[in-house]
Amino acid sequence: MASQIKAPERISGFYANRRRALIVMVACAFSQSVMLGSSSLVAAVDKRFSPDHERGDRSYVFNGVYAFSFSGMAATFIMGLWLLQLFIQHPERRKTVSLILLAAQPLAWLLMGVACAANYNVPLLYVSVVLLVGLNSALLDMVFRIQGLVWYAVDDTKNIGLAWIGTATGVGVIWYTLLSGWVIHYGSLQTYFFVLAAFQLLTEIPIFLGITRGWLDDPPTHADFAAWIAEAESGATPVDAEAVAPAPIAEALEGDAGPTGPVEKAPEFAVLRDSISGEELEVSRPSTDAVTGKPSPGTAPLCPAVVKTWAEAYTYQITWIRTVYYFVYTFNGYATKVLLSTTFILIFGMGELTASYLSAATLSLYLVGRAVVPLVCVERFPAIGVVTFAMLISSIAYGVIPAIIGDGKEGLVGKAVFTWRLLLFCIAKSVAGMCFACLSTMGAPLTFDDFGPANFMLFIPLIYIVAGVGGVAGPITAINIAYYKYYDGKTFAQAFHIFFYLGAGLAFASFLLCAYSWWLIVRAERRIAASSS
Repeated sequence: MASQIKAPERISGFYANRRRALIVMVACAFSQSVMLGSSSLVAAVDKRFSPDHERGDRSYVFNGVYAFSFSGMAATFIMGLWLLQLFIQHPERRKTVSLILLAAQPLAWLLMGVACAANYNVPLLYVSVVLLVGLNSALLDMVFRIQGLVWYAVDDTKNIGLAWIGTATGVGVIWYTLLSGWVIHYGSLQTYFFVLAAFQLLTEIPIFLGITRGWLDDPPTHADFAAWIAEAESGATPVDAEAVAPAPIAEALEGDAGPTGPVEKAPEFAVLRDSISGEELEVSRPSTDAVTGKPSPGTAPLCPAVVKTWAEAYTYQITWIRTVYYFVYTFNGYATKVLLSTTFILIFGMGELTASYLSAATLSLYLVGRAVVPLVCVERFPAIGVVTFAMLISSIAYGVIPAIIGDGKEGLVGKAVFTWRLLLFCIAKSVAGMCFACLSTMGAPLTFDDFGPANFMLFIPLIYIVAGVGGVAGPITAINIAYYKYYDGKTFAQAFHIFFYLGAGLAFASFLLCAYSWWLIVRAERRIAASSS
């Protein structure tokens, strides 16, 4: 006979398990932030792994920027096309696959040190960064973005989970920015990679323990947790210990529970699994209720049906709007990360160590965007409102940067002294970084709101792929435009102007689309409310 466990014990057990899971999620977020806190690293890699160029030479290649950009795209593609489906459809394989991918990042940095020792071997650079770091980043992204959201969606505290993860990411970005500046300045690029390999190995110890000890097993569903709360408040008879199984990832994201306990499982998640596996369905669901006009359970006003394929997803206008949004914010975010970080060196004449200190200081607002914004905004304001405002502010920040940095011909600019232009640039860079952090943090809540819990796991891979394409296109476009102009006789300041204007224009266009989609959502919700009444 099954053992009896009281609801209070189940609830306390859930919170104890989530605290263990949080340790792993924070470690994953901190470990992956190395890819965002590596501006000095990218600059140093480019100097040593890329060929020397002269003005007028149009055959230039920037291996450091290319490799780090493609590693992000590799991570999103691996995550969206393979790892997410594997975790959902074959949970029994999670532990083995995770442990294999966990070893990829320390090995990657070790091989990068070997590449430096081997006369800066370019093929080994791409294998190490694109393949191995991409594989590892896909795993870390899976854990702290998706699994983290699942654990905190159980009791409707997603804002707290996002704040914890954002804090770890923000602190990690600042730490790795300083670490790269220190080691490269006082040592060498080769030394830095060996140090980084050892440090990353240490940060992955809690992740290893969490995987092997089952700290990342699926949490209960939202409905089951609500039933435990209702049972604890009513003093009802305890349920069987085996009666409630851990929820698969898709089911754990289910939203509503009945007033006195769990609702019956809707068939949306069976539809979801079939759509992910590519199986055909014989039964289709109506997009809206014929009487009230409400969307199907678990969906959203602008995507009112359970979507089975990506092709079907693009029959909805909101999918196209969000495709533009995710492409633009990663295109601009990662491109300006490369340009803004090198501006201290190329335009203001700072040394690598001073540039690292200034970059770390300007990242303080990035930390605010990652940690404070989700804590305050996720449960109080609609996600679309936050991202619309952030996109507008980022457009303004990008637009004023060319006026701030000037044309690079002034006497003080380029001589490593403090000027009002440097101060204004630090402010603009900080604001742009905070907006990028907000847009990154609000991605999952926005997707959840736009498409509903029943469609969430189908749209997340699509969004990751779009973001990955934007993340690789942005830096490559920015660095090629800038150096093309520089080799054509412009100063670096003048060469940077064109991309910042391009980024400002794209951000403003995305802002308009976000505002338009916000209006569509409000209109649809009002129409549904009116038809229900």
